Amino acid sequence: MGTIPPIGSNYVMHPRQWVIVDVLAPIILNHVEGDLVEIGMGGSTNVLYKHTKGSDRTLHSCDINPKKCVSRGANHRVFCGTSESFLKDFNHPIALGIIDGDHSEDTLRMELSILATKEILQSGGVLFCHDTNLYDRRRMIKAFRVKEEYEAHPYYDVFTWPYTVSRCGLTMIAHRDPRGPFYRR
Repeated sequence: MGTIPPIGSNYVMHPRQWVIVDVLAPIILNHVEGDLVEIGMGGSTNVLYKHTKGSDRTLHSCDINPKKCVSRGANHRVFCGTSESFLKDFNHPIALGIIDGDHSEDTLRMELSILATKEILQSGGVLFCHDTNLYDRRRMIKAFRVKEEYEAHPYYDVFTWPYTVSRCGLTMIAHRDPRGPFYRR
């Protein structure tokens, strides 16, 4: 078991720590049209970019650190700056995404308020949010509060793996199919 890195550290998680995303990506992408999106580049970038190869999908990545803002290839669009600036005019249909940016409650709420809309996140599409375990006194992360808001929402399925990606919690938020009976309540 690894130690939990402090916020603001230069710690980069290796692709193997994103194994759940790597395993689920082909299943999701086989059923959902759209591109891939990522806020916070690192080990997850390699995992997501791998799933653009051989398809007409594009990975849209954002990071505030210029050293991380490096394109992996032809199907990779990189924005270097804040997620707020990146998402300001973002209108690409998304099948799969990872949010692993600044981890604050307000920023995660803003990011999800844009990416989890039915206009962006396609029906059946999935967003993975990192650092969603309950409040961690050592790091003062309160992203779990936003996760709880989505858990209470009838249009999303939410599940958290507590033991993956440095044991900080990885939450899957899936946009439910609007044709399903749960929309007809």
